[in-house]
Amino acid sequence: MLKLTRTGGTEVIGELAEDGSQGSGNNYKVAIPKADPSWIPPQVKADKGEPAFHLVDNPGRWDRYYFQPKFGSVKEGGKYVGHQLPTGATPVPLGNDGKRKCGAWEFHYDGYRNEMMQYRRGATTSNLFPKEMEGYLDASILKKLGLTAE
Repeated sequence: MLKLTRTGGTEVIGELAEDGSQGSGNNYKVAIPKADPSWIPPQVKADKGEPAFHLVDNPGRWDRYYFQPKFGSVKEGGKYVGHQLPTGATPVPLGNDGKRKCGAWEFHYDGYRNEMMQYRRGATTSNLFPKEMEGYLDASILKKLGLTAE
């Protein structure tokens, strides 16, 4: 099941089955486009170097309907380049250390959780607004913004 959250939030507001159907208790009209039931995946072009789909690096577990092979130009022999999403996005390759990094950036396709890391006043990755944060104003920031006692 895919968990649905509000934009910018972490609170789960519903679930969606990976096939795009509505999950139980989900009253939200979410429609993830999916292939027509009559759609037949194209044949693998092994002669161009395309691997079988189950061997493709697919960290997002994208469906074959979305995550399709890309081939180079005919001038270059039309060889398999890799798989990509309709937007042209490709996954960051897995490095020797088992992580997906590009420069200083690390990518987490299954979400990121760091329960041990405490942020300001007890906030964690999964609970950005802990109970002890309720009702507190940040005096130093309010002063910087020009708030005075008057």
